[in-house]
Amino acid sequence: MLRPSLKPAMRPVPRRLISTSRSSKSASPSAALGASCAAGAAALALYGYSQHANALDLEAEPGKKNWQPGQAKVLKPEVFLWGRNSHGVASPSGSSTSNQVKRPTASAALSSLVLRDLALSATYGVAVDAKGDVLQWGQGFAGPQETGAVEKTLTGKDLIKVVPTEEGKVFGLSKKGEVWVWASEKRMQRAPSDVLDLTREVESAGWMWLLGKGTLWGRNANGGVETLKLKPDIPLARGEKFTSLSAGASHLLALTSHGRSFAVPLCLLANQYGQLGVRSVSLLSPPHPGSSPAGALTVLLEPEDRLNELGWDKQPAQPKKIDPLLLPAVSPPSPNDPNPKGQVIPFLDIPVPSSSPATLVTPAEPTRITLHPDPAQHVALERSIHFCTTLHEIPSLRGVPVVELVAGKKHSLARLGGSAEGRVLGWGANSYGQLGLGPALSYPLIPAPTEVPLIRAPAYSGGANRPAHVACTRIAAGGNVSYFVAKTEERGVDLLASGQGQFGALGHGQWAHATSPVRVKTVSGLREWNEETGKVESVGIKDIQAGDGHVAVVLDNAVKHADGSAYGRDVFVWGYNEHYQLGTGKRSNLPTPQHLAPLPYSGASPTALAAALPDGPAKAESTLSSGTTSPMPHKRMQLSPALPVPSLAGVKLPRGAVVEEAIVAGDGGSGVYFRIVNP
Repeated sequence: MLRPSLKPAMRPVPRRLISTSRSSKSASPSAALGASCAAGAAALALYGYSQHANALDLEAEPGKKNWQPGQAKVLKPEVFLWGRNSHGVASPSGSSTSNQVKRPTASAALSSLVLRDLALSATYGVAVDAKGDVLQWGQGFAGPQETGAVEKTLTGKDLIKVVPTEEGKVFGLSKKGEVWVWASEKRMQRAPSDVLDLTREVESAGWMWLLGKGTLWGRNANGGVETLKLKPDIPLARGEKFTSLSAGASHLLALTSHGRSFAVPLCLLANQYGQLGVRSVSLLSPPHPGSSPAGALTVLLEPEDRLNELGWDKQPAQPKKIDPLLLPAVSPPSPNDPNPKGQVIPFLDIPVPSSSPATLVTPAEPTRITLHPDPAQHVALERSIHFCTTLHEIPSLRGVPVVELVAGKKHSLARLGGSAEGRVLGWGANSYGQLGLGPALSYPLIPAPTEVPLIRAPAYSGGANRPAHVACTRIAAGGNVSYFVAKTEERGVDLLASGQGQFGALGHGQWAHATSPVRVKTVSGLREWNEETGKVESVGIKDIQAGDGHVAVVLDNAVKHADGSAYGRDVFVWGYNEHYQLGTGKRSNLPTPQHLAPLPYSGASPTALAAALPDGPAKAESTLSSGTTSPMPHKRMQLSPALPVPSLAGVKLPRGAVVEEAIVAGDGGSGVYFRIVNP
């Protein structure tokens, strides 16, 4: 075993990478990887903090200060942003007028902040500070004529997660497990005069019975921002609360602590591909009880069945490989009805005032719903936070325990628990194969949750080491791509991907789409030597952040110590890079995962690696290889995990707070920040 020679005053050496080959039989170290193992061990050992009597003399990531004995344990946090800046998202202070920020850059407007969450959309950014209050910036928030500086908007809700959308709404999850919604645009948060004019126009058109007369734009005292609390369509159990939110282009998914799945439409196209999982929804709920005589408006949002047509006059047969248990309940076959059909939700008879010039729903076109005769006003009502305030339980998942629920651009994924632990269901758009169902189910849309056959993926279909069982331990979705962290006894931990591959987001080195999950290179099948257990173990995947076209993965290869300290999680990025969202400084897309340069913390200085190498002076990085398709430089971005910090410079945190560095991938942008693990 190759081992760098470190002085006793230095930290222990982290676990070393052994192999990235396809077979676990090659898990022993080889001479070809000797130099890279030593270099990787040295690089991983360079960052973190120590509470031992002696301090590390080396500086791992430039600018990250070591804690010296006898001195105050203080670390200055930074928020780094890069990527699309056409709306001031990557540079909220306005210091950069360019449309792109090519490399990770510390944001002066967010300096010294420790956040609970950070999210980046195409036109605005949103974050939750250490107190649970909301920060927003960007021209999509302030307006096209504004600089888009960071402003505190919603306060007093104690939020732990925010989900921005491009449909005019931002959703937040509170520490109590409540789901809140507020307008993403500043002018809509404070009910300007144009919104009041819209209300008067709607009233004059005879539609106030639908909106709730005089109460549509209700106010509250949450920092002057109008907010609404979303309520489930069925009561939650005692102690049950919402634990996660995930949004696509037009739909939002929510998961409870009891494993129940809910969905919310963001617009009238929320179920165009069946991604919502719910067809009968309640729209335009009244802001106050009794404000509308008829209550909420219930409509059907049907998928576009014509998308599955093979021709103008041909309709394909129902896919046979959909799990029958997940289909709607049907009557048992009988001699009079040998092929009973599933229960169909009938169209609702919606009353329309006689003075109205148009109807809301017509049987010929059930998805053509008009909220206002004027198209501009129709869009305004559709983007209103009052459009839908009801969380609808997904009927096909009732009684099915779900432990993870994520939304892609137009599709949805659910990872199951209980007796079905390790299985994954997918539904919605499948034009690029993002559901991973294989060529046999290459339909543009799959409206019913269907199991993803991971064991039949090309990654496990051939060879003598074909696994007998594949369990999924994590899922993610971004754009038109799905990601599955799969674990097998034969290979260990793999990252699989399916869907749109023309921009390299699949990470398998090709530019073609994949209807079945393919193995992501470099980060799959990793093994390392664990000095604590004295065994070769698989390297897990700590986090997957899937943006609209690019991906960031954080490995779970940090070294843990008896005092609770840990350090050294490697970061890989790949995929779409038109807006420099990968942070490489170049604009070319990447079809395989790559490392990033260290974060440019203030006071950065060159790092001396010679003392950490076993053979004396440091060699040029170009002569050292990791033995994979991705280079492994000495100095690279590594995130700090689970760092118990008594105090941070200029920031007061609750007693016992634990922070870690986290990366986020949004729509054309990325960021790294210090996140509170236990808010």
